[in-house]
Amino acid sequence: MIKNTGKASERAFEQHWASYGKLAHLERRHDMAFVRGLNPELKGIKFPAQPSDYLLSHNGHVYYCEVKSCGNKTSFPFSQFEKEQWKAMMRVTSAGGYYLVFIHNTNTDQWYRVPALLILKTDKEGHKSLTWDSLREFRWLLT
Repeated sequence: MIKNTGKASERAFEQHWASYGKLAHLERRHDMAFVRGLNPELKGIKFPAQPSDYLLSHNGHVYYCEVKSCGNKTSFPFSQFEKEQWKAMMRVTSAGGYYLVFIHNTNTDQWYRVPALLILKTDKEGHKSLTWDSLREFRWLLT
C-alpha cells in the first residue's frame, strides 16, 4: 500500500489554480518537509509553523488555504490538523480573514471547499470529524 503524503493532492490543487493564469495568484507556504528537503542538515531544528499551505488571491479576496487528503471511508477526522494549524484557523477567522480547507477524499476523488469556521464550530460542539455526507454542500470541482 502506498502511503498518502498529500503531495499528489497538493499538485492537483496547484495545477487547478495555475490554469486561471492572471485571474488567480497562489503562493505556496513552505512546510518543514520542503525546507528539510532543501537542506537535510536542518533535521531536528525547530522552525515556526506556517499558518497554512497556501495564500490564494482570487476574486478580490485573499484566502489562507490548507490542503488535506483523506482516505477515511466515512469522514474527515480533525486529527489531520496540527496544533499550530488550529491556532492559525482561530486567529485568521477571529480577525475576519478567510481561511479555507480544501479536502480531497482519495477514495472517491471528490474535493470539498470547507470554511474553517465550520470546522472550528463543529469541533467546539464536541465532534472530532465531519462526515462526507455532511460536506455534500461544500463539494468543489477541481478542473
